Amino acid sequence: MEPTFRKSMAWLHTWAGVVIGSLLFAIFWMGTLSVFDREIDRWMMPATRLSPAALQQPVKLDGAITEQAQLLTQGAPQWFIRLPSERMPAVELRWRNARGDNERRYLHPANRRCAGTHGNAGGHRLHFPVPLQPAPQVDGRGLLAGGAGGHDHAVACRERHHHPPQDLCGLLLFRPKKHLQRASLDLHNLTGVLAMPFHFVIALSGIVILFSIYWPSAHHAAYPQAKDARQAFLAEGFGQYRRAKANTTGQPLASLDAMLASAEAQWQGGQANFIRVWHPGDANSYVELRRSHADTVTMNLDQLYLDAATGSVLKRFDAAPVMTVQRFISGLHFIQFERWLLRWLYFLGGLSGCVLIATGFLFWLESRRASHAKKAWLGCGWWRR
Repeated sequence: MEPTFRKSMAWLHTWAGVVIGSLLFAIFWMGTLSVFDREIDRWMMPATRLSPAALQQPVKLDGAITEQAQLLTQGAPQWFIRLPSERMPAVELRWRNARGDNERRYLHPANRRCAGTHGNAGGHRLHFPVPLQPAPQVDGRGLLAGGAGGHDHAVACRERHHHPPQDLCGLLLFRPKKHLQRASLDLHNLTGVLAMPFHFVIALSGIVILFSIYWPSAHHAAYPQAKDARQAFLAEGFGQYRRAKANTTGQPLASLDAMLASAEAQWQGGQANFIRVWHPGDANSYVELRRSHADTVTMNLDQLYLDAATGSVLKRFDAAPVMTVQRFISGLHFIQFERWLLRWLYFLGGLSGCVLIATGFLFWLESRRASHAKKAWLGCGWWRR
């Protein structure tokens, strides 16, 4: 029974890897690069390579930055500002233009001049939005292929050794001077087994992040009486607040700096890093503030919504414990925290995933080539007889 199960696991591991291996490699490679997405942005835009002194003084949004934002985003339904950080010391301004395209500017936090206009969105598009529909299948099958491969390797080790192995069952065995098929299998096993916890966490967290695609009816099951079940879930789970436009001209935008100070007081020292202005210029315009999570793995959902004209609080949201767990798992995947040692470990883990997939392809191709060569030789021998 066991050898049959092992063979089925080996078959599943092989063909799941072969079918989606190319897509998995692209996702792993671009995901690995996205560990340093902000740093790549700075490399692509030399004007944003500001000195650490630019972060020593608190950023003042009122005045030049707000005026530039209102001037550049005229007619946009919303615009937002991301405050500078250690990884990106420039102020980021983004909005959607009349054609529906996203636009971005980086402003110097001190002199408010434009420090760049582009960002490294290509890596994110290749890693996540382009394969949006197949992404759940890739995460699930990648997890399944990894589990099948791990089980197959464990059973093979147990069958090969009835006593404690001297070479840790090939766990740390790498023979680069052997032929390509043997060397690629050694490296495949080495990167697969040693980095298995990392690969498992990355695949599982991707599934958790995309849970609404896996279970699209979950919103309706949780909120059967709601008119819009998805919106009800987003409001209760993620704190999303929406106020419809009044379609009448409103008062000028109140002080964003005062709103930031109000949020810091309510969060007991926690600072906002994201400010979004909804329906700018409308009587029902409001401001969304999100708390920074640069110092923690958990991507907290602390939010504050204020009236754009008066600065009065419309809604405050603090995540429930179950959503805090979900955001911790999301933080393990998105890697937005400022912990350089962990970031480099993530980068190495991502590279190991790329090596795992590439060596799996090499081993499979070499195995097929050797098998076809053997069949051709046997056929040639039969012909001679």
